[in-house]
Amino acid sequence: MLELIDRMRSAVPAEVEDARGILRDRNEVLAKAEEDAQITLAKARQEAEDLVSSHDLVLHAQRLASEMMEEARQQVAELQDTARSESARMRGEATSQAVEQALEADRYSLDMLGRLDAQLGAIQTSVRAGLDQLESKVSRGEEQIDVDMRDQAIREDAAT
Repeated sequence: MLELIDRMRSAVPAEVEDARGILRDRNEVLAKAEEDAQITLAKARQEAEDLVSSHDLVLHAQRLASEMMEEARQQVAELQDTARSESARMRGEATSQAVEQALEADRYSLDMLGRLDAQLGAIQTSVRAGLDQLESKVSRGEEQIDVDMRDQAIREDAAT
């Protein structure tokens, strides 16, 4: 029995030593697994942070784009208002110039028609004087012809 106990004693340290080795291997595997888990977890956190960061960047870009669009809309509205005002001002100036030019044309026409009226009056006076002279001349000529015809009739009567 002592021999059996001795054998067990000598076998137990080898088994204990094997068990210790297994425990060491187990601890090393667990430590390696823990380390791998920490690395995987760190990568996952970094990827999550990158996604959040890129999502934040997208949100920031969208916010900036919205602000820029609103600013562009405001600038367009301001430009349209300015263009309308300038257009109205230019229309007003053009209308004033057109009225002024029309008035100037009317003044010129009035002056020309006045001159033409004066010239026509002078021509009419000349024509009237010419007509009067011709009427007088024609009337004297007709009287002369009547006188000549009476004289000839008297001469013919006297000659017959």
